[in-house]
Amino acid sequence: MTHKIVGDVASDVTEMMAEGEQVRFRYFTGSVALNDYDDAQTLVQSGTDVWISGILLPISERVMGYNPSSVGLSEEQGKLIESDSVLFVEGTVETTNTMKIGLGNPVDAEYSVMPKGVIAIPSHGTPAFKKIFLKYLPTGSLTGEA
Repeated sequence: MTHKIVGDVASDVTEMMAEGEQVRFRYFTGSVALNDYDDAQTLVQSGTDVWISGILLPISERVMGYNPSSVGLSEEQGKLIESDSVLFVEGTVETTNTMKIGLGNPVDAEYSVMPKGVIAIPSHGTPAFKKIFLKYLPTGSLTGEA
């Protein structure tokens, strides 16, 4: 019975994500020049872009999973701003590398992942989906992106 429930949850998540918007994951590797005094890192795209469907929501108390006072405090401290968002994607998406996330096809907004901003929601040992906290990139680029 447990395996059927896990299968049903995974199937439901896949169906929900298919109804979302197009999301592009672009991965980067970094290097630091030895003669650079400030250890500036240069990011270079690694591999090809990965396109999937995802569900984007504005940050709110309900989406964050915190009580309202903690969200308010995070906003007061400047950790969250109005343009920040939460993206839900399938649990199999690679999220451990340096990456930039583009929304739409063609991409009309670029985001970076907040520090400690990926939460995998498990279902019997494997992530059913991931909740990714995003910061809007007004310039469209990560710091150091070549």
